[in-house]
Amino acid sequence: MRSPDYYEKLRQAALDKKCEGCQYNFKKEHTVRDHPTEQLYYVQDTRQMVGNCMLLWGIANQGYTTEVDKAGLYTKADIKGMRKTDIGWPKEVIERNVTTHIRRDTMQQQEDVETVEGRWA
Repeated sequence: MRSPDYYEKLRQAALDKKCEGCQYNFKKEHTVRDHPTEQLYYVQDTRQMVGNCMLLWGIANQGYTTEVDKAGLYTKADIKGMRKTDIGWPKEVIERNVTTHIRRDTMQQQEDVETVEGRWA
């Protein structure tokens, strides 16, 4: 399991990437950070669900995740021409609907734990 720092560094690197052929037509080379403030989106891949959780595009298009802190934020230009099964949700809408849960798979990877009804195997 990767640390939260890994995902933050990945998110920062995505913001620092050189922007090519963007809608703002800057006269100089620039990065995504240079763009005017605009609406950001999380992108849902509707072809699959994980339990009852949305599957979101990862940071910098690197895979998929159900965890918002590991999901990428994209502009309209970033998601232009995406698959018809992908939905760009406004950042604020997704973040208002975040919930936390306990992952049983990570609990199984931990050392022996004494439970009330016996041992976790």
